[in-house]
Amino acid sequence: MDKRKIFFLIILNIALLVHAQKENSVWHFGCDAGLDFNTNPPIVLTGTMCTLNGCSSIADANGNLLFYTDGVKIWNQSHQLMANGTGLYGNSSIFPALIVKRPNSSNLYYVFTMHAFGGGLTNGKGFCYSIVDMSMAAGMGSVTVKNSLIWMPPTQTTSNQLTGTKHCNGTDYWIVTHGILSTDFRSYLLTATGVNTTGVVTLQGDTNHGGGSAIKISPNGKKIAVVINNGGTTGAIAVHDFDNSTGVVSSNSMALTGLSVTPYGLEFSPDGTKLYGTSQSANPLQSANIYQWDLCAGNTNAVNASMQILTGPTGTLNGVPNMGQVQLASNGKIYAARFGQNSLAVINSPNNAGVSANPVIPGQFLYPNGSQAGLPNQITSRLRNIGSVYTTTLKCQQVQFSAPSHAQPGGCAATNYPLLSSVWNFGDPLSGNSNTSTVLNPGHVYTDTGSYIAKLILNYACVSDTFKQVVHVSIPNPNFSVSGHTVICKGESVTFSASAANSYSYSWSGSASGPSINVNPIVNSAYLVTATNSLNCTATKTVQLTVNKCLGIKDEVLDDVAIYPNPTTSNLFIETLKPLSVQVYNQLGQIIIEQNIIETKTELDLSNLSKGLYFIKVTDSNRSFIKRIVKLD
Repeated sequence: MDKRKIFFLIILNIALLVHAQKENSVWHFGCDAGLDFNTNPPIVLTGTMCTLNGCSSIADANGNLLFYTDGVKIWNQSHQLMANGTGLYGNSSIFPALIVKRPNSSNLYYVFTMHAFGGGLTNGKGFCYSIVDMSMAAGMGSVTVKNSLIWMPPTQTTSNQLTGTKHCNGTDYWIVTHGILSTDFRSYLLTATGVNTTGVVTLQGDTNHGGGSAIKISPNGKKIAVVINNGGTTGAIAVHDFDNSTGVVSSNSMALTGLSVTPYGLEFSPDGTKLYGTSQSANPLQSANIYQWDLCAGNTNAVNASMQILTGPTGTLNGVPNMGQVQLASNGKIYAARFGQNSLAVINSPNNAGVSANPVIPGQFLYPNGSQAGLPNQITSRLRNIGSVYTTTLKCQQVQFSAPSHAQPGGCAATNYPLLSSVWNFGDPLSGNSNTSTVLNPGHVYTDTGSYIAKLILNYACVSDTFKQVVHVSIPNPNFSVSGHTVICKGESVTFSASAANSYSYSWSGSASGPSINVNPIVNSAYLVTATNSLNCTATKTVQLTVNKCLGIKDEVLDDVAIYPNPTTSNLFIETLKPLSVQVYNQLGQIIIEQNIIETKTELDLSNLSKGLYFIKVTDSNRSFIKRIVKLD
């Protein structure tokens, strides 16, 4: 294969495996801080927003910044206040806003805001949305709808817990919040027609007493975690199942306890198997840490026992612990805010357990700008990790494929949806029906050496994942042929011989070895021969042997010519290893059929002949013989 073509396939392979989501690739947060994840490592940016806590930002499909917000104001890509972009009903709290693109729209974005005071309290704002139209103001965007109310509780306050995830249909979004002094989760559906203000309400879990508490949904949309603030110095984290087809939070839940300080931030690993949290303490002498739980450890007790502290004391700034919100980025890493610092903590391999997650403090510098408590609140289902690529075991032209580990039976429920089916295409159309398979871990023998693009599609209840890789086959299997008659009469024997242009060793079914085997079965049989070359590559062929009764007159048959069946009712077959001339005589010695045979297997039509005895004369280059043939009705 041309080297340029191979290089192109390699580049294509790399491109096919990239799972980038550009909408999440630009962050603005803290005091004028920002990061551009379109490069590796990310580029430090400078913005014009300074917010103590939460915020949200969004880019277009190509990774170009569109706008960002602290929940009260919106700044455009030029870091100027957007037209009509002030006075939003957020309150610069831990999760004051969330930006979501309207499904099937090229220019409309919803900015959801949450205010910590509601009901009959002064300055109650509730849960609202505003709409940004990016086709306006010469592409800089303008707020066209502002502070449209979704929900205002009549007797209690709203929380600042605001998150979202993709719907099971892969198009729409669920926007989810939680009440204060209540157990209610509320899920609102955003579709191409707008927001359904009738929420899906689930009364689940413990009563939350604090508004400044984190809430996150795992990238695969299966789990939801929320900090339950008990109003004191400690709290817990509740983890529930989330149904992203209905918006319902299920009763299958666990409480992560044992923290000596109040939890603050939350985030899931890209594959959903790990949960990370940060701690918060009013005591300047207590440490602010990053914690990790293994959601695949087993039951609630096992998950609690799996907790590991990934950082030691990190110090305080003016009595405030300097570890804040944690957020998954488009590069697959998790970042943690640090109060008043010019850097973030980074968890480089968040799918890994314990220290192998590789937490680094400080891990991402922001100088000259600074981090505060919050990071951009974003939809992480755009960052769902579809797992490692499938693996291959190559032996000559034979390749064994293994689906990714998360698709294998017995995987952790937190990692993905239940697998419904798998479909492989090996990129080898010359192999015919063997080019595809629905087996999870199949094998395939490629028809030739070269580079092939093999594809795996995993179908789940909500999504389908596609994996593509280039398979390089460089060492050929043996190429050989097998000769010998494939039809004999009962009581006769036949010799099968394997041959090739190269030198191979051969083994036959039944433990026979060597290039030839002589057999005389009394029933139809199959014989398998395996050829092996000097590189230990193998290839197999199967010979099917038909054994006919052949009752009637028995004549001498040349070793390299077979004539059957005899007697016959219609057709007569002649198998030969060399060219022949054939003449059929009646009992008067008259030639009634004459034909030259070149093909290895030829069929003579005797259906028009009368019942009786006939003679067939077969002649090759140096000999001939005559055989009697009986024609039946």
